[in-house]
Amino acid sequence: DTTYCKWYGITCTETDGDYGKLPLPSVTKIELGANNLVGSAPLSLLWRLPNLSVLKLDRNDIVYDDYVETELGVLGEDFDSEKEISTNVRFVDLSYTDIGSSTNP
Repeated sequence: DTTYCKWYGITCTETDGDYGKLPLPSVTKIELGANNLVGSAPLSLLWRLPNLSVLKLDRNDIVYDDYVETELGVLGEDFDSEKEISTNVRFVDLSYTDIGSSTNP
């Protein structure tokens, strides 16, 4: 089911299917800045979307999992491209959100 491709702020493109199967839609952009989103975001999972090129979650009341600090460094400082993330990510905007663990005060 690919109804997520019809969701507001989600952009998909068709990619080649495995082993000659039909083309499959794949998430390429998540653009949900300033949408009054509240809660936690599992960046460790979002980074694994194989064709994700744009991630915009800025200006929301979101707390991110420890992945930002422990795996990626602080927004790119000491960034290790060898981690299990999409190599297609070209733009990330997490500004005006709560970077860090939801368990920290």
